[in-house]
Amino acid sequence: MQIPILAWVFQGIPESIALVYCIMGTNQREIDKRILLKIALIDAVAAYGVRFLPLSPGIHIILLITNLAILCSFFAKIEMKKSLTYSIIVMCILILIEVAFNLTIVQLGIATAEKIKNSVLLRICFGLPQVGCIFLLTYLYRKKKYFS
Repeated sequence: MQIPILAWVFQGIPESIALVYCIMGTNQREIDKRILLKIALIDAVAAYGVRFLPLSPGIHIILLITNLAILCSFFAKIEMKKSLTYSIIVMCILILIEVAFNLTIVQLGIATAEKIKNSVLLRICFGLPQVGCIFLLTYLYRKKKYFS
C-alpha cells in the first residue's frame, strides 16, 4: 500500500520517530536526540520505499521490523537480540493501537475505512493520535522504570 507524500511527512516520519524513541527509551537511560532522528529518518525513508514494493500482505512489516532492529543496533549500539525484540514488540503495539483506533472511528461512524484510506487529511488526523500513544506509553514506561 503506497503512502501519499503528505501522509508520509506528517504521519509517517513522526511515527518512525515514536518507534525509535520507544526502542531507545526502553533500553537507554539517556537518549541522544541526533542518533534518534538519524535512525528515524532512515527508517521513514525505508518504510516509504518498502510500501512501493509488490509484496504479499505482512511482508513489509517483517522488512520494517528487521530494518528498525538493524538501524537501532548499528547507530544506537543496542545489542541486536534486544533491538530485534524491542522492534517486534513496538511494531505489535503500534499495530494494536492502529487497529483499536480505526475500529473505534469506524464503529462510532466518524469515517469509513475506505474514506480514511482515500483521504490524506483523514489519514494524518487519525494517524497522529496513534503516534501520540506510542510517545505516551514510552514516557510512562521510562518514568516508572527510571524515576520510581
